[in-house]
Amino acid sequence: MNNHTHIVEYNNTDKQQVLKIKFWKFRMIMIIISLSLIIVLVKLFEIQIINHKKYSEIAKKQHHTKVEINPSRGIIYDKNGNILSKDLLSISIACDPSLFKSNKPVDQEKIYKQLMEICNELALISNYPSDYYFQKIINSNSQFIWLLRHQQPQKVEKLKKIKSRGLILIEEQRRYYPYSELAAQVIGCTNIDHIGISGIEKSMDSILRGNSGYMYLHRDGLGYLHPSASLPVQEAQHGSNVYLTIDINFQQIVEFELKQGIEKYAAESGLVIAMNSSTGEIIAIASFPNFDPNESKRQNLTNLRIKGISDTYEPGSTFKLITAAMALEEKIISYNEIFDAYNGLYQTNSFVIRDEHPLRDADLATAFKFSSNIVFAQIAARLKNQTIINYLKKFGFGSIIGIELPGEAKGKIPDADKLNYHDKLYLGFGYGLTISPLQLLVAYNSIANSGKLIKPYIVDKIASQNGELIFQNSTSIIGNTISESTAKALINLLVNVVESGTGRNAKIKGLKIAGKTATSQQYESGNYSKEFYNASFIGFFPAEAPKITMIVLIERPKSEIYGGATSAHIFKKIVQKWMNTPEGLKFLAISR
Repeated sequence: MNNHTHIVEYNNTDKQQVLKIKFWKFRMIMIIISLSLIIVLVKLFEIQIINHKKYSEIAKKQHHTKVEINPSRGIIYDKNGNILSKDLLSISIACDPSLFKSNKPVDQEKIYKQLMEICNELALISNYPSDYYFQKIINSNSQFIWLLRHQQPQKVEKLKKIKSRGLILIEEQRRYYPYSELAAQVIGCTNIDHIGISGIEKSMDSILRGNSGYMYLHRDGLGYLHPSASLPVQEAQHGSNVYLTIDINFQQIVEFELKQGIEKYAAESGLVIAMNSSTGEIIAIASFPNFDPNESKRQNLTNLRIKGISDTYEPGSTFKLITAAMALEEKIISYNEIFDAYNGLYQTNSFVIRDEHPLRDADLATAFKFSSNIVFAQIAARLKNQTIINYLKKFGFGSIIGIELPGEAKGKIPDADKLNYHDKLYLGFGYGLTISPLQLLVAYNSIANSGKLIKPYIVDKIASQNGELIFQNSTSIIGNTISESTAKALINLLVNVVESGTGRNAKIKGLKIAGKTATSQQYESGNYSKEFYNASFIGFFPAEAPKITMIVLIERPKSEIYGGATSAHIFKKIVQKWMNTPEGLKFLAISR
């Protein structure tokens, strides 16, 4: 009995122990399940509520690709409505490199075969070998890379036929210049991203470019990317149109004659700027060598520079007009005064000044006609330092004029307190200061306009692509240089230069031209070169009622160095050829 009781008690105790163990196991399982559920709920709360945007973006990146939509750039026109620069439809080629990779060797072999087909076609379109594209794609960890931009649609027809999940063809706009090299520097060009990098394309980039938009490409179940109406799209805001004052027909004559002249005189480079004398409109501006903005490779970036705006030089004898203007206006000389020209050789201390055309006694007209350095050195020496600087600033030297083109040079004029006697001697015939061709053109144009300094401009107006006028430019008088009576006296001096002086090569029968020649030494390595010169001619016509003011400058001519023999001749050829056009004949009839 006792033994049985003991066994029963033992069994009850054992059962209770087993139940306790099971209960604790159950509790632990429930705790674990509860904790796991809590962790999952917390994680879901973090993903869906706290970091919703973060994980949403990750998901979007896996299924969507954002692509920028470039706006259509505005059109650039000349003054007569000829299109100088516009957008054309192009196809840009991109890919998703992740879709050209697989963990399965069999699949990877098929993918590589298709990839090589794509790369071979890209090589035929571009100048790069197929392996260049192959390596670029397989070594990329991105989901979107550009391969080729702005291709003509007909060039990518074979690529369109290749059915590849990773290949992406996108329509974009590319810049096209109908006149190629003509007016290239002033029009400028854009880079691969449609951003202006030179000329008007650069200076008016914010006006022409507009604002970019964007679109998302959706990746479907097979991995192909394509647009979707359900995805957000931000439309691009197209740029405005810019109308220039350039006359492309006159520009064509200018560039042709400039190139011919540079070749004839074996010069390194040259430039021409022509402006409407009474309005300030720039009607032609050219530099040579130039470039073709339609070419994708522009290796020589120096040819993009607008030399007449951005380069400075010591003007030499064309500056004698400014010296005469200061002296006549201040009445420190008279028009009929006789000067000692020292028979072409003037020496003061260790400084020697020579004349190419030796004179003994000469009045102002004779000294100007034969470009006497000696006479104009003496005239400058009479002027007070501060008076010289004041007039230089009045004529616009040493400051930015503000034309709507990039890279305008300020130049450098001397300080009044640092001008010594010998500095003034050389300043009298155009040495000791640096100016831009544009600055000299504007200064001469003030003489043509009775002392009124007219601001040059090259943008006539700006309009939206639907024709709404946004901005209209107009003539602006920004200062006064000299009196009307002094201007008339100076015009007589300039006419004499062309009629019977150093500028005879610019003379045209039946058309009175006022102008001045210069042959200035270039400054190199601390000395004035005996080999390299700037040969120039600047003038306006008709002298009695100026309509066109123009400068021609040839750099480093070799076969003939003098401005009267080189630049004056080019000036004449430009004017003669233009006068044989309908527009030129109309102009001549009006001016007469």
